[in-house]
Amino acid sequence: MLQENEIGLVVQRAKVLDRDLERVQVELPGPAGEKINAELLADFRKNLAAAYSCGDYTNITSAVFANERWIVFADASDYFCGGPHPDSSMHTLVFERASGRRVDTSKW
Repeated sequence: MLQENEIGLVVQRAKVLDRDLERVQVELPGPAGEKINAELLADFRKNLAAAYSCGDYTNITSAVFANERWIVFADASDYFCGGPHPDSSMHTLVFERASGRRVDTSKW
C-alpha cells in the first residue's frame, strides 16, 4: 500500500500477515532511494527475526521528518518474550536524502 504522509514523503507499507510488523520502503528515484530502501530492508529483517523469536512482538516504522536534505524514520518495538515484564525500544534512522547515506547521529 502506498501512502503519502503528512510530511510529503511517499511510503510503501507491506504488512507481514501473521505478525504485527510492516515493511517500509520510500518512493525516491535513483541510487539514493535504493540505498535508503536497502537500509530499511536490513532494519526490517532484524525486526522480523525478533518477531519470530518472541511470542508477542509489535513494530512500527514511521517517517517522522523529511525536508530537502534529510529523511528521518522512528522505529518502535514493543515485545514480551516471557519473564516478569514486557519491554520496548525505539531508535531513529536518519538518511541524507541526496546520497541515501545513513547518518550516525550518535556523534551529534
